[in-house]
Amino acid sequence: MKQLSLAVIICIFFSFNLNAQSTSFKYYTLSNAFKNSLFYIKCLSDSVARSTDDSTKLFANAKLRDTLPGLLRVESTFEDPFDSIKSISIIKSNDEHVRIYTWFVATENATKYQYEGVIQFRDKGDKLFKVISLRDSTYEDDLVIKKLLKKGNWYGAMYYNIVEVRKNGNTLYTLIGWKGYDKNVTKKVIDIVKFTRGEPTFGAAVLQNKKKIQSRLIFSYSSAVSMKLNYDSKKKMIVYEHLSAPDGTENAAPEVMGPDMTYDGLKWRDEKWMYFKDLEMKNNSTESDKKDKPDKKEKKLYTPASEEGEKK
Repeated sequence: MKQLSLAVIICIFFSFNLNAQSTSFKYYTLSNAFKNSLFYIKCLSDSVARSTDDSTKLFANAKLRDTLPGLLRVESTFEDPFDSIKSISIIKSNDEHVRIYTWFVATENATKYQYEGVIQFRDKGDKLFKVISLRDSTYEDDLVIKKLLKKGNWYGAMYYNIVEVRKNGNTLYTLIGWKGYDKNVTKKVIDIVKFTRGEPTFGAAVLQNKKKIQSRLIFSYSSAVSMKLNYDSKKKMIVYEHLSAPDGTENAAPEVMGPDMTYDGLKWRDEKWMYFKDLEMKNNSTESDKKDKPDKKEKKLYTPASEEGEKK
């Protein structure tokens, strides 16, 4: 294994200092201790995102995956902006019940991606507060668009927006995310998460893909291009660029697929996300193009190198 980077060595040294102060984050009530723990998280997350050595990335990620949930068990962190942490995407639902932290580890020259996630769920009415760690179990088969998944076999992605809808009196959270896949293919994902006594289930048969109803939508396209996908609050729709091959084929290999200058969308109607084709967009520009980023209350996202120039 290659020698660890100086940044990670500093992180490790700093962790010993933290452990000397306290053996558990639950005791971190003093502002200085909280700032110290945030510095440690920032140090690790920056190493995961920016190191050029795979062993360093994986080592830092293992530490980050073990450490972040402990910090987030302090309920007051639900309101903290975490402004200093740029390499983790943080989104929060408008109903103030859900906050999701996601990031990725790109290794082997960005040919392999691993996703990590942590959810804070709180319900003040039920006096419930939980921290849930997610484990990426990305796999490709024809059934993944239909499956219901749990925290231990999550279809990993780096989420950048969350939209709440109601079905049968229950709240469903619609998640929009970026998913680097390999050197040739990038994906974007629309998934659903719902909570039962604070436990998440991913996927729900409410997403219309033309004439089919699916539990999640997955868009695959060439890593050489960018695809716009986000919620447009003015139109009250999820708006996305239609993908096709250069010859107009819609079911070609993902590595040749890209935006064709037309837009499709989804609108919540009759308790499902209903599909609308060929939206009329002025100058092919939508509000989601301008606001393809987290809610203004949340911080700016780290932009993956494979999509520099595109705001997620």
